[in-house]
Amino acid sequence: MSKLAYIFAAMPGFGLMLSSWGKEIVYEKEMCIGFPCYAILIGYILVFVGAAGWILDIKFNTESDEYRKTVALSFLVFFVVGLLAVVSS
Repeated sequence: MSKLAYIFAAMPGFGLMLSSWGKEIVYEKEMCIGFPCYAILIGYILVFVGAAGWILDIKFNTESDEYRKTVALSFLVFFVVGLLAVVSS
């Protein structure tokens, strides 16, 4: 498993935090202009790119005997960052 998998695992959580911040600003101002609108889009792109990269990195860069440990550890990182995203929004 490469260290890049941990970065990919953190990207969805960061993307959710960014998009929820953008939604909050757009809701308060009742108009969608400027960076908050782009933050929503960028956040969702980060979620999908991070999840896809994480799955592909684990599939192609992990030996079969340590696959379960790698998936469990990466999922733990993915879950913690996602939980922080939900709690902070």
